[in-house]
Amino acid sequence: MIRNLEAWSEAPSVSVVIPCYSVPADHFRQAIDSVIAQSIGDWEAIVVDDGGSDFDLAATVRSVEDARIRVLKHPRNRGLGAARNTGFRNARASFVAMLDADDRLHPEYLHIMTEAIRDAPDTAWVWPDIETIGDKPGEWRFPEPPVPLCPAHMNYRGGSSLIPSLLWEAVGGFVEGPLLAGLEDLDFWLGALEVGAHPIYVGELLYQWRVSSDSMTFQFSPNSHLQMEEIFKRRRPVFEDASPCPDCSGGEPGSIFRSRGYFNSSVHARRSGHRLRSLNLGLRAWFLNRADPAVRRHLARMMIPGRMNRLLNREA
Repeated sequence: MIRNLEAWSEAPSVSVVIPCYSVPADHFRQAIDSVIAQSIGDWEAIVVDDGGSDFDLAATVRSVEDARIRVLKHPRNRGLGAARNTGFRNARASFVAMLDADDRLHPEYLHIMTEAIRDAPDTAWVWPDIETIGDKPGEWRFPEPPVPLCPAHMNYRGGSSLIPSLLWEAVGGFVEGPLLAGLEDLDFWLGALEVGAHPIYVGELLYQWRVSSDSMTFQFSPNSHLQMEEIFKRRRPVFEDASPCPDCSGGEPGSIFRSRGYFNSSVHARRSGHRLRSLNLGLRAWFLNRADPAVRRHLARMMIPGRMNRLLNREA
């Protein structure tokens, strides 16, 4: 028997958007079970099948026999931004939580998070502390009170947040397309700052983020500089209006943000054996942010030849 058929007749108080792409079946089932286990029942879950999985997502959802969960399927893989946008467009609640398909929610997540944001402005969002699960169990706790958010140093994981649907509309949704694949969250939260959104912090471990062996190692991208330049162009006002935070060391947030992209691309080029390209990108990173010690060390390795350079690379 399908449970909670009566829940469909009225709009729920909160929607949970779950984009799915190439997720293991057992991880997906754990994500769904964590929603069903919530201490409040006035919710809906929207699973967006973006392809790539080796099992039938719709059949898995049908097997739990809960009418509050529905599946929307893309005819082809369109990426995280498009999958989230599909979920938000079909959400019926005023508040929307984002759950990656291999993560889990604490049973009190929806109750505590909706209470924290219920009387807040439409341009607020709420995020909790994070428990890491999987290959590297641990905790990710944020300082309290939270430090002011600087666009050059967005030191929190926005995917664990709950937001008003009106904020999603105000930002213009999540960016879609291949250039910013993997940086959809960063672009969105910079857009949230741009429209004057204010974060609300809940100091409880309410979101469980699965960390795999792949995600524990930072992957330097050959196109990171192009990605950062594109985000800077899209969200330029938030950088121009921001005051430097202590981590900026007196530099301009926009220059620091762009420098990080050139640095990442330069490191990738060096590791790939393209030393001239690495040097050009590294110098661009240095011109944008001369105070960054990581950039200075990287350039020193590029310019010191022979045995000393190999020694420095082994120590990096």
